[in-house]
Parts: sequence; C-alpha cells; structure tokens
Amino acid sequence: HMQDPALEEPVMGTRGDGDLAASSQAASSSQAAPKKAVWPPIEPLEIRRPVMSVGSQVHGTGSCKPCAWFWRPQGCSNGEECGHCHLCSAAELKARKKAKKSASQKLKAAEAQAASPVVATPGPLQP
Repeated sequence: HMQDPALEEPVMGTRGDGDLAASSQAASSSQAAPKKAVWPPIEPLEIRRPVMSVGSQVHGTGSCKPCAWFWRPQGCSNGEECGHCHLCSAAELKARKKAKKSASQKLKAAEAQAASPVVATPGPLQP
C-alpha cells in the first residue's frame, strides 16, 4: 500500500563539509538509516483512547507494565509493537510509580535500621 509522502520525514545525511542536509542521495547511502514511519499516525492526546499493544496482553493480571510514553503528547512511537501496556490509564502509571517509590523507600529504611549498631542501654541499678 502507498503512504502519503507528506507523512514521511526527510532522511538526514551528511555533506562533505559535515553539515546535516536532507538529501535523496543520503537515502541510498549505507551510512544513513531511514526513520521508520509510524503507521497509523499517533492520535492527538485529546482524542487518544487506550489500545492493544504487545505489552497489553497481560493487562488485568497486575503483571503488565504501563507505557510511560502512551499518555504523553508525543505518544508512543512503538504503537502496537510496544512491549508495555497501552490499556493502563495515565493514573495507573502514576499510582504504580508512587507505589514503587514508597516500597523502595521502606526497603532502604529497613536496611538502614538493620545496619545501624545496636546500643545496649543499662538496666535498672540493683542494690
């Protein structure tokens, strides 16, 4: 199928003087790797809805990892091939990050307490 040429980004190559330039010659050069076009195009954030992705297959089990890029304005450029969940909401991503940070802080506090020297306090004096 044909893609709209307006959706394709120019391929960046280098000229002999080292400046970057868009060039059709650069596309045939082995040095320039053409950017993969994102298809379908990323929807604007205002109308974006959760969609299936490779990482979404375990959504609902609690073992999926929310995609950090899907709910940002630029979106996730991996689309359906993303290994992270696109079904989790932005709030779920925030909640999981908060829980992870809290668990990490508790673990560090427990490790610090276990590593601190125990100071014996004298008991009551006996007559």
